[in-house]
Amino acid sequence: GIDSDKGIYINGGNVVATGNMLDRIAGGEQTYAVFNFKTRQNGDNLYSLKNTNGSSIFEFTPKNAFTYLVFSGDNLVEGDYTFWQGKTQLCGSKGSGMNGMPNGERPERPNEQPPEKPDGDYRPKPPDGAVPPDNFGGNMSESGEISTTFSITKGGNQFINIFPSTK
Repeated sequence: GIDSDKGIYINGGNVVATGNMLDRIAGGEQTYAVFNFKTRQNGDNLYSLKNTNGSSIFEFTPKNAFTYLVFSGDNLVEGDYTFWQGKTQLCGSKGSGMNGMPNGERPERPNEQPPEKPDGDYRPKPPDGAVPPDNFGGNMSESGEISTTFSITKGGNQFINIFPSTK
C-alpha cells in the first residue's frame, strides 16, 4: 500500500498502489480513488476502471495479494465508471471517513447520535444479479447502497466492500 509518517499528498502523475494497509491520504491537487475489497485479492489478475463509453482509463495487474487498490491519474475525472477484475464486473458502495472526502478532509460530527436501525434486515441490498460474499455487511456508506457504478467526484473517493457482481 502507501505508507507515510508525514502525510500522503497526490499532486500529479499516475499513482497505483496495492497492499493490505493504507495510511490516510491527507490531500493534494489530484483526484484519487481508493478501492477496499471485502476479501483479500490474489495477484496476477487484471483490474480496470472504465468510463461510460466503455474505454479503460486505468488497467493494472498487481503481483501481490491485497485488500486496498489506490489509483490516481490525470485521466481520472469526475464521472461514473465501472470497475472490473478481468471480465468480471465489480460492485461496492461509496465510503465515508478518512479517505472518502475531497482532499482527505473529515466532516465534523458534533456529538450526533446514529439513527436507530429499523427492525429486521437493514443490511444493504446488492444490485440484481450480484451475490455478496458470506458475512457481508458493516462499514457501509450512510446510504448503504451497493452499485456497479462508481461515481468519482473531485478530490478523494473511497469505495468499500468491493466484491464480484454476477451480472
